Amino acid sequence: MDITSGKFVFSTSEAYLIENGKVTTPVKGATLIGSGIETMQQISMVGNDLKLDNGVGVCAKRGKVCLWAWGSRR
Repeated sequence: MDITSGKFVFSTSEAYLIENGKVTTPVKGATLIGSGIETMQQISMVGNDLKLDNGVGVCAKRGKVCLWAWGSRR
């Protein structure tokens, strides 16, 4: 993630296709590339079954630290 432009590139270890609002087929080897702002503007639906993990992640670069959390479907 480039914090100045909002562009991102990351690979997934587990991903699924969503069709008609339902999780369907597993997707293998997916790499997601895009712009954070454009991605947020394209969201048309959100779920109501998010469960946050109790852990906290840490990302550090050049002396700057960012804490983050993650969630998944229940």
